[in-house]
Amino acid sequence: MFMHPISHLALLDWEREHAMKQRAVERAARDGGSQPGLARGGITSFARFLRRAAAAINLRPGSAGRTSLTGSTGA
Repeated sequence: MFMHPISHLALLDWEREHAMKQRAVERAARDGGSQPGLARGGITSFARFLRRAAAAINLRPGSAGRTSLTGSTGA
């Protein structure tokens, strides 16, 4: 099978990056995945971030009231 040299190099580069990512995932799983100073990814961390951000600006789900970002209306 013939493959264009540039396509072949791109495929080799992709495979190398994939292998590096796989080794990093395996290393993190082996080490416990929790290191001080490193943020853990995933939907749970993102949801926690959103809850903290909402609490910081006094935003409550379903509330249509003013927030600290909108300021006062002078009423």
